[in-house]
Amino acid sequence: MTIDCPHCQGTIEADEALAGDVMSCPLCARALLLPELNPVSVGQSTAATVHSRTAAVRPVVQPRRATSPPVTGGDGRSGGKGIFWFVLLIAAAGCGYGFRAEWMPLVRKWVWRDQPVHVIHPDGTPLPVIAPPEAAPAPVMATPAPEAAAAPLVDAQKLAPDPLAWLLRNKDRWPEEVTLLKTTEFPAVVQGKVYGSVKVPVGTEVQLVELTPRTAGVVYNGGGARVPIDATNLLDFATVEMNRPESAAPVATATASMPAPISKGPTAAIAQHPVRKSGRFVHPGALHTKEDFERMAAKVKAHQQPWFEDWQLLEKSPHGLGAPIRPVPQIVRGINGQNNYTPSQKDAATLYQCALRYRITGEKAYANKAVELLNRWSATMKKPPTGNSNYALGAGIVGYEFACGAEMMRDYPGWKPADFAACQEMMKLFLQANRVFLQKHNGTPGTHYRLNWDTCNMASMLAIGVFLDDEETFNEALDYFYEGVSNGCVERAVGYVFADGLGQTEEMGRDQPHNITGWEFMAKFCQIAWNQGVDLFGYDNNRLLRGWEYVAKYNLGYEVSYVPHRTADLKYTEATVAKGSVLGPMWELVYNHYANRKGIAAPYVKEAAERVRPEPGPNPAGHPSGYDWLGFGTLTYTLDPLKEDAPPSGLRGFWGENEITLSWWGSAHADGYQIQRATQRGGPYTTIGTVGEKDTSFIDPNVTAGTTYYYVVASNGSSGWKGKTSAELEVANKLVTQYHFDGNTKDGVGHQDAVASGHPSYTLGMGNGKAIVLDGVHDYLTLPVGVANDQDITIAAWVYWDGEKNNERIFDFGGDVTKYMMLTPKAGDVMRFEITTSRGNEGTGRLEAPALKPRRWAHVAVTLSGDTGTLYVDGEAVSSAPITLHPFFTQTQCYIGKSQFPDPLFKGRIADFRIYNYALPASAVRDVFQRLR
Repeated sequence: MTIDCPHCQGTIEADEALAGDVMSCPLCARALLLPELNPVSVGQSTAATVHSRTAAVRPVVQPRRATSPPVTGGDGRSGGKGIFWFVLLIAAAGCGYGFRAEWMPLVRKWVWRDQPVHVIHPDGTPLPVIAPPEAAPAPVMATPAPEAAAAPLVDAQKLAPDPLAWLLRNKDRWPEEVTLLKTTEFPAVVQGKVYGSVKVPVGTEVQLVELTPRTAGVVYNGGGARVPIDATNLLDFATVEMNRPESAAPVATATASMPAPISKGPTAAIAQHPVRKSGRFVHPGALHTKEDFERMAAKVKAHQQPWFEDWQLLEKSPHGLGAPIRPVPQIVRGINGQNNYTPSQKDAATLYQCALRYRITGEKAYANKAVELLNRWSATMKKPPTGNSNYALGAGIVGYEFACGAEMMRDYPGWKPADFAACQEMMKLFLQANRVFLQKHNGTPGTHYRLNWDTCNMASMLAIGVFLDDEETFNEALDYFYEGVSNGCVERAVGYVFADGLGQTEEMGRDQPHNITGWEFMAKFCQIAWNQGVDLFGYDNNRLLRGWEYVAKYNLGYEVSYVPHRTADLKYTEATVAKGSVLGPMWELVYNHYANRKGIAAPYVKEAAERVRPEPGPNPAGHPSGYDWLGFGTLTYTLDPLKEDAPPSGLRGFWGENEITLSWWGSAHADGYQIQRATQRGGPYTTIGTVGEKDTSFIDPNVTAGTTYYYVVASNGSSGWKGKTSAELEVANKLVTQYHFDGNTKDGVGHQDAVASGHPSYTLGMGNGKAIVLDGVHDYLTLPVGVANDQDITIAAWVYWDGEKNNERIFDFGGDVTKYMMLTPKAGDVMRFEITTSRGNEGTGRLEAPALKPRRWAHVAVTLSGDTGTLYVDGEAVSSAPITLHPFFTQTQCYIGKSQFPDPLFKGRIADFRIYNYALPASAVRDVFQRLR
């Protein structure tokens, strides 16, 4: 059959046997639902248009080729062309032209902007703005394909020789990777977009994601292809594996129905991860534990504030014994006329509030109401959430809320085991949709969906993992937090950490309602993990607190720093922080965890919590999005203060232009801080400044390059709190990383060893030194995460470039195609250094000079000093320009010889690669050049 892709409008031929399946378009890599041979409508239209029938599987129209990021700035749009097509769209619609979609939704997509909606506090006062429903950024999606939607396995013995039949019967024994026995052409895909194609040679290992009696579905660097079985080593593998004794260890497995990640996540950070869940779960143990309920009950019984005031709000809520219960066979979100997700969220609120009242008072009437609700839903809901792309929000939000409520009731004696088991089966439907979304993202580029989409599905998956006692699911959600391909990954959620210690959040430039909604779900995700013994709150020196403090500070009316931001395919740059003053219901949890559990100051989160206190529940008279949160955080999360504060901690220091910026975590009850400095380890110290209780950063302007300084920060205590002092921090101008390439990729001055891909060799470099030889085909180096996260910086190396191709990289440090810092010897006619947080658009810093001459040794260096960047070749400055960005952005993919884009690998030799944590002056750059000349 021949169909039209609803995303790229390309025409594709697909095998009739795939009718009704979800597949990736070979042109644009987005997911699409293949119609049945007698098309069945999804909503108001089919997901693809059928033209004719054929057995082939191939694109009819190839996409236009693209190679590298924009090189001229701007946002990639053409105003004149945009107006022309807009007018043409309206005119054609008026004339009845046969568009493949209704014209009004297309016009609405061009001109509509979501507006925030205010909800009302139960006492009548305005509440913070809550995000409106998401506009659909991706095409109509059917019910997520079940996880077993691989090739049919029935009568496999009749379809193939024994090894293949064994493979088809034993999916759990499939290898994660197979070896190509024939050269194969793959789409060159980055962040889900096709940039031409690449021929992958024999012997390359590729990921196995699908297997049919005829073909294997394989993925290489995000691009997928179907190849004949005999084009891989699968049959040889099966011949060996099928004869393996049953007692032997099984091979690593792959999930056949899930695609490979669209882009590689921050795998180099794995060693930093807290321990994954292993062993028995704590029950109840989603949002609240048994100890939490005992604390709440005692505070309410004693009428102790602020708990009791919030309890009184709970008692007034309509989501009690008289609330209706409205189960549906399938939750629908995003299809006009079929939406039913709001009643499901209201039922989730009834479940949570009744379970909470039972846990605090012991009144069985509330327990019976909660159990009745769960039983009726379990008996009725038999399909996973569906709709257009917004099905993912229904699955994530309702799934998380239902799982947390059900976990609160799991040990109630009145809940029959059979009914409990039925509820577990129902929660697997939500889990199925969570997993499909997080792994496939409806076929869109990796960071297409914003933070709130990811975090609600992450919270749902984590809570369901607890409810099901499913360690694998729980750890899968944790892994997404660490390494996910989209914005729910912690490194992207807080994508830029400023020198003052605050972290810019992913949706800060979008709008504040969506921004706080994403962080509300992130808070609950971390709380569930904490209750199971995994500390995500403290991960990476409290990275998430940097984001929560940043969001709270801005929405309280204070100024914050900001850098431009784009996602993988956002058509405009979020060049400034989004306006708004929005305080959501998440602050009590975050404040109490850091201040009253760990003794760490969170001054802006504290102020936000005080303004919202007591946190209410959802308001039935408000906007449906008000049900995206469960509420009553003052009652459920408030803790008694610690008897003793933690000392200031996490002290950091960065060299700027003639200054050092310090930041630290304060003590929860400090009145302010003293900054003390010495010029020798251990003191004596001199106080060089003081700051107030909300200030946890300080700029020391009286510094001299080349001098080593030692800092401590002391808290000022009062009201019985004793002041404490931080650990000492050394700050010095340093060569922090140096690769001699003396037969290996070890760091000669620190612990930042690189890892080689391919099989690079080593040869003589400059002087008596060595150099690494990169072949331009397989070879490159991966450096540790955050290797260049400094304010001022120098990166220098000797380079012998063979001069073959444009856009090869000497180095490229970043997180993906949206945020990086790179140097290429030739981009068109120029050598280019570029640093960006907006995919090469607004705010990008760029230095250009004549392209590097090939087949000769040259010394290259880049310095960032204050707001000025300078590019040097052979010890002389060849380009200098204002650059206001610092490399504080996510650096999970740091390469020598490789690009964030599908550009050619570097071919040539590199020697004496250095990174300094400050900007070398011109004389020092010249001296480094002269040493090995």
